[in-house]
Amino acid sequence: VPDTGFGLRRLVDPAMPSAAYAEWRHVHGIAGPYVAIQATVHLAPARAALHHLRTILPDAKFVLLPICKVHGDSGSLPHFAGIDAIADDRFVAPELFAEIIAHSMLAIGSSLHFGITAIAFGVPLLRTGGYDDRKYQVLDAFDGAQALRAYITRDGIAQLAAGARADPRVVDHARQVDRHWD
Repeated sequence: VPDTGFGLRRLVDPAMPSAAYAEWRHVHGIAGPYVAIQATVHLAPARAALHHLRTILPDAKFVLLPICKVHGDSGSLPHFAGIDAIADDRFVAPELFAEIIAHSMLAIGSSLHFGITAIAFGVPLLRTGGYDDRKYQVLDAFDGAQALRAYITRDGIAQLAAGARADPRVVDHARQVDRHWD
């Protein structure tokens, strides 16, 4: 049975932004496209890739989002210095967190559920970390997900985005979850 996170589209409708999401955008001065980045220590090895992304996506805001206190997530970690990012150190409600990812142009993170959330909403995912754990293989199977590399291009991101939007397996996984819980 696929992870229940694949059913998030049934809980959050990107076409109907919530008041909490509108307030979050206002507080952070986000009017245009943004990149949702998991604010985790696991992104430290990807520092060069994050700096490169900043150069190829100059009009996008970069937003650092901590999701796990236990793992030490924080937007003020030293490996994020110099990438010109908005650091939101609040741990927001899960529904708002899902909505933030759903509206992003690109998601970058190491967490399984961060990745599933991006994939569930058709947001391209750049995955970090060298996780050999079998549970992470579900992310690599999707056309809209790939490992974060320092040499990714703007066209590469566009191709990744096209794969993320068109992947029918997301709908199939959500249906499998529905059948399992019926």
